Amino acid sequence: MGIGDVRNRTLPFTKYIRGYGKLALVGGIIAACVIAVFLWQTKARTGRTGALNSIAVLPLQNLNGDFTVDYLRFALADEIANALTYSRTLDVRPSAITRRYVNTDLDLQRVGQELHVATVLTGHFMKQENHLLITLEAIETDNDRMMWQANLGGSTQDLIAVQQQLATLVRQGLMPILGVTGGFLEASTRPSNQEAYDLYLRSVAAPHDPAPNRDAIKVLERAVGLDPNYAPAWAELGQRYYYDATYSDGGEQMFNRSSAALERALALDQNLIAAASQRIVNRVDRGELAQANDQATALVKRRPESDQAHFTLS
Repeated sequence: MGIGDVRNRTLPFTKYIRGYGKLALVGGIIAACVIAVFLWQTKARTGRTGALNSIAVLPLQNLNGDFTVDYLRFALADEIANALTYSRTLDVRPSAITRRYVNTDLDLQRVGQELHVATVLTGHFMKQENHLLITLEAIETDNDRMMWQANLGGSTQDLIAVQQQLATLVRQGLMPILGVTGGFLEASTRPSNQEAYDLYLRSVAAPHDPAPNRDAIKVLERAVGLDPNYAPAWAELGQRYYYDATYSDGGEQMFNRSSAALERALALDQNLIAAASQRIVNRVDRGELAQANDQATALVKRRPESDQAHFTLS
């Protein structure tokens, strides 16, 4: 194949990105206005920083600064947030928004105001040899009142067991304190390979800049090779492919891989809201607006309390 052939094959994708990039910009502005009005109405109606069912999970603090497990600051927070999204009535802020709150001296009332949430979950962990000690705290942002605290321990050699403990604590301890009703959606897949799960967690903590994003892709491709039935790893890989296609030089090949990975994630777990939202974004970028609208409308019907679902529809 000659250089001219390569250019001819890549130009249609470039036209999609440019044309629908403008559409996405306009849509983003409109969506921001819609959400701003919604949040203002919520605050006016409740007299609170955010709706009672709203929560943000902040990165955990690495108390002894052990760099070998520093990735868990973001990875554990993401796992908790992901577990919370399976509630039918809880509105959880995405990790992409909360990961910037990494300082140790945060004003949680201000964080609550900025994120428009009634509750913030914070915590810390400490590594002692191969053992992890984790503490979690749920803070009511209007008055800095600690609503809930929990401690757990586990091995750095068995992070799957740590994840299972976190999921149990969230469902049996935190959600009842938050007054969550309406039951839970079930996660259809769980990690089954220790190495693959550790690789997945490391990828979650990686920045989204082009070079580290490409490194994360390699890590995730290894992870799904070892454990091909874990939906969140496919969803994260689909997101990383999308970043490489849209913000770097991955082009149409990576965009197609993104869509395929997201479809794989949703085939394994139809309740994975991050994958569902990103699949809709991909369809918009492709110009498949009717299909994107149908999927976004269906997502809001399934998850009416989720700001992420409403944002995707907007």
